[in-house]
Amino acid sequence: MLTGMRAFPTGLGMRLGVRVRGRVYRRDLNGELFDGPYTHDMGADWQAGRLKWGFEFADGRRVTNLDPWPPYSDELDPAWEPDRPALIGEGGGGSDRSVDRDYWLWPLPPVGLLRVACQWLEQGIEMSTQDLETDPFLEAAARAQPVWPRN
Repeated sequence: MLTGMRAFPTGLGMRLGVRVRGRVYRRDLNGELFDGPYTHDMGADWQAGRLKWGFEFADGRRVTNLDPWPPYSDELDPAWEPDRPALIGEGGGGSDRSVDRDYWLWPLPPVGLLRVACQWLEQGIEMSTQDLETDPFLEAAARAQPVWPRN
């Protein structure tokens, strides 16, 4: 489940909450959500069955938790932006059956529907999608104020 979504002029912050009734096969739930280090092989069976989720913007651009992060500019250029949408995992934690992790979605989605997709075959979850209207996010982002002004 996505909880605590926060809108900013440059993107969306959110928390992904994952709960399972039984064990996560061959590993702990933290390892599933936090991109390793893995205590199991990362072969084709695991890749096919692992948790996959992400977004499709109204303009057709997509991003998932499995996409590599966009290359980062080595220069400290405040105008630098990634060349494609990014879903970046941040902090969080939990136990073997309940984990929460923060994510950052860049950029702020355009007007229209934002499709959320999730699949986790190992846990019996087929591809499922939910469409969200972006108007509330865009309106909230427009009201956002900086905590400290730029100098």
